[in-house]
Amino acid sequence: MKCRIRKSGKIGVTIPLPARIALRVLFSDCSYKELPRSELKNIFCSLKAAKKIWGHLTVLEIHSSDGYEVTLTL
Repeated sequence: MKCRIRKSGKIGVTIPLPARIALRVLFSDCSYKELPRSELKNIFCSLKAAKKIWGHLTVLEIHSSDGYEVTLTL
């Protein structure tokens, strides 16, 4: 997975993230702490399958009012 952060009109920063670490960050909300390890493994396998089918799939895209853009892609 890749996390790309940039401000409009500026050069951005791309941070490559291992998928398991990215999943931990995405599901770090307290409502998902009850998620068993087997479910996280199923989600990880599903993301790997999605990457094989669609390639660089955008999972999360955020545009803020002050010009920042954050994109998380497979």
